[in-house]
Amino acid sequence: MSNISNNSLATNVTNMSSSSISNTVFSVLTAILITFTVIGNVMTVIVIYKTPRLWDTSSLLLGNMAVADLVAGMVCMPPVLISMSIRRNYLSSTLCIMAGYINTVVIGASLQTLAFICSDRCIAILRPLHYHMYMSTNVLKVLIILSWVLPMVVSILPLLGLQQYGLGYYQFVDYLSMCWIDVMQVQKNRAFLLLIYSLVVFVLTSVIVSCILILRVIHKLKNTVINISLSSGIDRTISKSSITMMLIVGVFVICLMPAVIITFATSITGVRFHADVYQIIIWFTYLNSAINPILYGFSNQQFRRSYNTLWNKRVGIFRFCKRTN
Repeated sequence: MSNISNNSLATNVTNMSSSSISNTVFSVLTAILITFTVIGNVMTVIVIYKTPRLWDTSSLLLGNMAVADLVAGMVCMPPVLISMSIRRNYLSSTLCIMAGYINTVVIGASLQTLAFICSDRCIAILRPLHYHMYMSTNVLKVLIILSWVLPMVVSILPLLGLQQYGLGYYQFVDYLSMCWIDVMQVQKNRAFLLLIYSLVVFVLTSVIVSCILILRVIHKLKNTVINISLSSGIDRTISKSSITMMLIVGVFVICLMPAVIITFATSITGVRFHADVYQIIIWFTYLNSAINPILYGFSNQQFRRSYNTLWNKRVGIFRFCKRTN
């Protein structure tokens, strides 16, 4: 009997130890992810602000996406990290509702901005001679405002207390370890979830169609030489903003789709996956916010040069201050 109890105790201690180690590793990795997200997107915003050559429509829309990613890194990620680490909710009911609202707005703003970036590239490539007429400064301002206002309006629905009509309710969801909509409570969230999924599918479909149209133009340019000067001008456009857009779209879809598919499957079937599955898809979604600044620099030479200049200046100032002290 004594041996059995000792073995059981040893097993419990081992399980607790391995769980503690995994939680520590997870916390460290997510803290690194948050740090990279904040630093990368702060640098992106500063680079666009400081570089007049990046004040074109495409780059300013990327800046708008960087702002959304920055909000995700500074406001959305830390509460989720803490909740996942301590495995419970530590926010008050009001703060939890606010966190759910901000999460929905940020994801919606990113989706909306992505759609506008694709539309911008489509017009630039399919209608290059009329581009500045369609994408004027005033149009750009309207697009940036809409990218935030529309998600804000849609995200307000669960705040109205109309969950009896299926319009949703923000709360702490234990298996997600975050404040959002409980997709398993279909009765009070059905209409809101249907609206969210419909918007996501519509935006992703329009984004994919835009990419297909752009790829068709690229294919035609490679196989026809009708107007050399126009072709070379379009080629330059494609080689900069359009390649950046393609990479952003690809990574965004890869990072977002697992969360869309898993949560949709949970709401439809009522089957709850293991908690680790939900944690992985949540952080996979947030991973996109950390990767975007890398994509900007990797695919766009002007971004890369501006990143290097900004980084070298900051490092130089840091070294100067260190020597002075």
